[in-house]
Amino acid sequence: AMLDKAEAELKRNQELFERKLISDSIYTEVKTARDVAKAQFAQSQHQIEMAKAALDKAEEDLRKTTIYSPLDGTVTRLISQVGERVVGTAMMAGTDIMVISDLAEMEARVDIGEMDVVLIQPGQVARLEVDAFKDKKFKGVVTEIANSAKGTMLTSGGSMGMGGGSGTGDSTKFEVRIRVTDKENFRPGMSVTTEIETRYRTNALTV
Repeated sequence: AMLDKAEAELKRNQELFERKLISDSIYTEVKTARDVAKAQFAQSQHQIEMAKAALDKAEEDLRKTTIYSPLDGTVTRLISQVGERVVGTAMMAGTDIMVISDLAEMEARVDIGEMDVVLIQPGQVARLEVDAFKDKKFKGVVTEIANSAKGTMLTSGGSMGMGGGSGTGDSTKFEVRIRVTDKENFRPGMSVTTEIETRYRTNALTV
């Protein structure tokens, strides 16, 4: 509105100036006022753009205040309670709030000795025994084999069972992941022992 008023004032005074009815100083003053109004109008437009950018940032921050799980599942570990502070910035590591697990797709992670791990291949059939389900075996399939050892252990075994064979005296362990194909009420962290079928023979003479 101020710019429109300054434009009209300049147009009216320009006609008077062309008729020599006003002095140069008055015309220059009116023209300068129009230029100032024009500059203020451009500044207001930039302020609108800045306000829109600030609004977009605020809306993005608002969207990030609602945290969505990357998968549907069950809360298996709750680390942060309601009302506790959590950190999540580009400068610092984020705070773990909870662990979400898909209990319909369970995976067993077992330690295999270095003497036996060379026989393990993805796709091999495994039979698992879970301590919580006695006298029952579950089927599984090898999906992943670690490329590097977990480190030296003083004693063999542990909470996770290792494959059968000559791995009893091994101190170097490799983690092998087995997808459990049978469905049961498994819970994360249960102890498991597995037998992995590495080789088989047909039509063999047995005693």
